[in-house]
Amino acid sequence: MNRRDASLLVLFSGLLALDVGVTGKVVQFLRPGMGPYLIAAGAALTLTGVLVLVDDARRRHDREQPAHRASRTGWLLLAPLVVGIVVAPGALGAYAAGRQGSARSLPTSNFDLAQYVRSAEVAGQVPELPMLDYVSSVADPARRRVLETHTIRLTGFVAPSPGGRGAFRLTRFLITCCAADALAMQVDVRTSSPVGAEDSWVTADVTLLSGGTSRDDTQPPVVVASRMRSIRAPSSPYESLR
Repeated sequence: MNRRDASLLVLFSGLLALDVGVTGKVVQFLRPGMGPYLIAAGAALTLTGVLVLVDDARRRHDREQPAHRASRTGWLLLAPLVVGIVVAPGALGAYAAGRQGSARSLPTSNFDLAQYVRSAEVAGQVPELPMLDYVSSVADPARRRVLETHTIRLTGFVAPSPGGRGAFRLTRFLITCCAADALAMQVDVRTSSPVGAEDSWVTADVTLLSGGTSRDDTQPPVVVASRMRSIRAPSSPYESLR
């Protein structure tokens, strides 16, 4: 790879980082808070690539050398970067969730679930929980009793369930840093309402089914949905640790 190819590779890497950071696509790959860092890195790479290209052109002009033609290797390295700018992949969905193993190790969340639920119900609202808080609360006996006796609103996308007709897995991904470490959090929903298409987003008012959790924590908890509503995909499709 010659100097010009290397500078073009750096330049397009920077442009891709800027495109992802500035257009909001960052939430499909990283935690939203990492957007400014990605933009700064993209700007630095773009500036470096431009400066090297200008310097290379100046040196060739001083030496009266013909311009270097990009090598085949250089074009092959640039191709995926150009594709990434033009056609951005979407967020992880049902396919990725189905390829994860059943074993899960979720971080615990410490808050007074019973008090939160009571406060929401006194205000005449259905208490809404992030998927992480719901799934982690199932493992605690006191919180599980609250989930078995109160309706909670969850948001996620539809993934297939082995439960058959009238069943699906409401899913949300948790990321620590980026989509590469994403962990699928799921509840197995039973409902008499029509189930949306795979990867469609819904809110569901659910109650934990008594005895609907596996002892070894390898299967999603089973819930019954009393109400569901189709929604547009949220601007931030992943949950992240607070």
